[in-house]
Amino acid sequence: MPIHYRAAGDHLLLITIDRPERKNAMDLHHFRDLAKAWRDFRDDDDLWVAIITGSEGCFMAGADLKDYVPQITALSQQIAAGEVDEIDGCKLSDGTEAVLRNMKLYKPIIAAVDGPCVAGGMEMLGGIDIRLATPRATFGVLEPKRGLFAGGGTLVTPGVTVTLTATGAHIDGDGLEQNVAKGATAHTIHVTGDVVCGTTIVS
Repeated sequence: MPIHYRAAGDHLLLITIDRPERKNAMDLHHFRDLAKAWRDFRDDDDLWVAIITGSEGCFMAGADLKDYVPQITALSQQIAAGEVDEIDGCKLSDGTEAVLRNMKLYKPIIAAVDGPCVAGGMEMLGGIDIRLATPRATFGVLEPKRGLFAGGGTLVTPGVTVTLTATGAHIDGDGLEQNVAKGATAHTIHVTGDVVCGTTIVS
């Protein structure tokens, strides 16, 4: 199960994205499972705070385009034809709800970021209350390099520079609060609240 959902005691939930062979990039079924995890957390009165992290030095790399694009295209076509409302429990809304867009959830969420956090991972950070990162965490908006519109990741994370959006550049955990110049214009990046010493945030 690439999305692990574990009650860790003291009203705390730990969600772990566990698909390291794809840098925790997700297909339609993983988005379905992560969206369900957020709904289950929202509806469980005994869970007060959630931590989301990734396995083996990865946080989240958004959609696994090789799998996700044909899956979401097929689902969209069948829904448009009136054939189905969902496939194998997967809905069109899962992709946005999994990254906390259009998800009505009013409990605090903490992101523990280690390794790559790009595309949908950046988008999800905008719906998270506290963001912690190790020095080896990296952040980027990669959609422009694929000819795609970088939607939520450019809108919901305050302070993410126009440079990232336009070029698909990366920043790392050691450079989260630095000035990045493009031409004569400098932009200040503030993606996380704290950079945590060492390489382990959640054990």
